[in-house]
Amino acid sequence: MRAWSLTLNFNLNALFVIVHKFISPQLSLFAAYPAWHALLLIIIWSLTTASVAQDDPAAGSISPESPYYLPEWERPYYLPEWVILSSPDLDLRQAVKVARANLKQVMLYFYEDDCADCKRFIRNNFTQRTILEKTNASYQLIAINVAGSQQLTDLYGKRMTEEDFAARNGILFAPSLLFLDKEGDTVVKLNGYTAPYKFRLALGYGTGQGRSHGSRFRDYFKHIDPVKANKEMNRQSFFLKPPYRLSRHEQPSIRPLLVIFEQANCMVCDEFHQSVMQRQETLELLDAFDVVQLDMRSDMLVMTPGGKQTTASNWAYSLGLKFAPTLLLFDEHGEKVLQSDEELNTFRVQSMLAYGLNQTARRTMSLRQFMKQRFEGHRERGIRVEQMR
Repeated sequence: MRAWSLTLNFNLNALFVIVHKFISPQLSLFAAYPAWHALLLIIIWSLTTASVAQDDPAAGSISPESPYYLPEWERPYYLPEWVILSSPDLDLRQAVKVARANLKQVMLYFYEDDCADCKRFIRNNFTQRTILEKTNASYQLIAINVAGSQQLTDLYGKRMTEEDFAARNGILFAPSLLFLDKEGDTVVKLNGYTAPYKFRLALGYGTGQGRSHGSRFRDYFKHIDPVKANKEMNRQSFFLKPPYRLSRHEQPSIRPLLVIFEQANCMVCDEFHQSVMQRQETLELLDAFDVVQLDMRSDMLVMTPGGKQTTASNWAYSLGLKFAPTLLLFDEHGEKVLQSDEELNTFRVQSMLAYGLNQTARRTMSLRQFMKQRFEGHRERGIRVEQMR
């Protein structure tokens, strides 16, 4: 508030000079009656004070003109409003004390810009009511950029960048999590994307559930035997069989091509096949494609749509694929139409397939524009897209 006060005094003085030197000489009313100066300044003071009260975070809502304001689209990966973003004022020692006073613990969430798995973690976990309620009830979530240059104060009172703090705590990549107890000591560390079933268990373990006799979370996780991922890839009857000669650059095909990169022991892949791939509309759209499923870790030989001989794993690497499942659509001539880079919910997948089949749409609009148009069409027909998981 001191900064606001200094700014306010400066603005008032500047306004007084402007009124006195430029406005008053031109207006006989001000020249004849200096008391009008005081009245004008009182009005300016009232308006400015109201603005300051509105912009003060302690006063409630923050106006878009405030330096404290952060538009929703600038929050990393659609972080919920209750997540604290790291800042130069962040002191983790104080954060632990405040959380403890509110009967909560601190959870540190490490993210990175342009991180697909970070967005996937937030969406897959915090769209589930039970996980959201459990997190809000027991934790204060603080987001820290693993590559950030912003300063913070660590649990020992040392100033350092977000990147240095992440490295000192053994955080190798994003997204990652550190669960702290009420004293600020680490009780759980999860490197990499955490699926909902595992995150739900970590929430309980972090608050003491199953943490007796010095057991580790890894032991606890194995002991309770949660639902495990399928050890084999999910096969569909319409998948093309090897050998995978997908070349189309010399002789075009009569059908577009869909390539699904997956892997075994992948809960997200299992969920994709159990939900999205079971929908009738999805199956009807897929009926117009040649569909190939590839294990992104295998040495299976593949002839790419561009005519290059390689392996499934090398092709995935050259495409920069970071997680499974990933979908790639190619047209009849072997040109890549699009590649999935976000969560594969039903509406998104069906929109991608419909876009791949619609040559007019591909020539005249982007996928995002097509999805917006399709969304509005669903809404007009009374179809709730948010239910299409």
